[in-house]
Amino acid sequence: KYYIYENGVVYTHIGELEEASGKWVPEGTFPKHLGDEVGVFYEDGEFHLFGEYGDFPNRPDGTSLSHLVSKTGLGNWSLVDSLAVAPNKPGEQKYGVGDPTIVKEGEYYYLYCDIESADEPYKIMAWRTSDSNQPFEKLGIAVEARSDHEGHNDNYRVQDADVAFIPAINKYAMFCNMRDDDGNP
Repeated sequence: KYYIYENGVVYTHIGELEEASGKWVPEGTFPKHLGDEVGVFYEDGEFHLFGEYGDFPNRPDGTSLSHLVSKTGLGNWSLVDSLAVAPNKPGEQKYGVGDPTIVKEGEYYYLYCDIESADEPYKIMAWRTSDSNQPFEKLGIAVEARSDHEGHNDNYRVQDADVAFIPAINKYAMFCNMRDDDGNP
């Protein structure tokens, strides 16, 4: 069974993923006001949803990432922490965060998300924790634009990371939206 979390609705598909186009069924909901543009991690019979929380001024991101849990992944969500990933000091709105993706490697959970500020372009920030129900600690920048490489597709900003383990190469790979300064992703 496959799940897509989009705009407060949970869509599911049972069957081969290659045959899913046009066959996704709305089967549940999640509280968009508590977490938007989400990443979901499933472990030990529980769905962990991380999403944009709070309003980052004049931008689409949140001021933190919240953490919610559900046994079904389709509803009955409980808020664990509205500051699971908190790049801002209390009362501050300097950084916006969004579009999280989560993986577990060894004893740690790693979360990657967009981070931006008014005077810096998007980049991908890495966070980690040994307990998914506790706040994540900032590790640093995982991927950022190469502003000195004009004419390349990664010279303006990097955002919307997704991380997946690729068995064929026995490594993790990160897929990102890189946007040139001409506005074309």
